[in-house]
Amino acid sequence: MNATSIQLIELPHSLAEEVVEELVNPDYATRTHGTRSCHNAGCRGPLCTKFNRDRSRKVYRKNNPETSRKRVGARDPVLDSFLDAVIEAHAQDKEQKERLSA
Repeated sequence: MNATSIQLIELPHSLAEEVVEELVNPDYATRTHGTRSCHNAGCRGPLCTKFNRDRSRKVYRKNNPETSRKRVGARDPVLDSFLDAVIEAHAQDKEQKERLSA
């Protein structure tokens, strides 16, 4: 996909709802979703779950470089790209809010 093309995807309604619920959950309002600390604090929304899943795989590959392990249980790559974009946008928004309040 180049910079001039826009690809529209249709998200499963339940996934979109889960992402919104995770982002507006007051129990984790001070946390940045898609981070280890937020997942460890108990957040099990799709952003934190995806981050934790990817992190576990990254650590495994780092500790076992000789093992060529296929991605098992991965979501659709388009959905993964969407979740990655939401995680990045959320982190940037959180960072900007912190700079403005300082």
